[in-house]
Amino acid sequence: MSKRLPNAVCLFCLATSCFFSELQGFGQSSSDFDRAVAEFRVGHYEQAASMFARIEAASPGGTDALLYRAKCLGHLQQFPEAELALRGYLRSSPNSSDALYMLGFVLNRENRPADSLAVYTKAAAIAKNDRDLETLRHPKRTSRRNSAGH
Repeated sequence: MSKRLPNAVCLFCLATSCFFSELQGFGQSSSDFDRAVAEFRVGHYEQAASMFARIEAASPGGTDALLYRAKCLGHLQQFPEAELALRGYLRSSPNSSDALYMLGFVLNRENRPADSLAVYTKAAAIAKNDRDLETLRHPKRTSRRNSAGH
């Protein structure tokens, strides 16, 4: 019994250390992501795109970095790269109407109207379902909007 106690204490300390190490890394990623979003919002698209690429490489699928990177690339008119980023994002978030709308825009800019229309149609169906779910979650809030003519 006496041998188990020191082993348990060591295991607890190791687990606690790993947990706090992960939290510290998450906080760093979060602040990096926030800085990249700030660069995006002020129109520094090249810098933001690079920052989002680094964030995604450090934590694949851990943030919306691919989506934001695609938006940056769209602003920079780098549509093939934006399409790749969006398709990568959609692999992990296939029901993101925001990403689908952006992909529809990119495909349109790449002169692929049939593909663009198909993606826009899918995005609209998802967005409609999202609004329907919002109505189910908050019927009073939705009915007030409708009665106000919104």
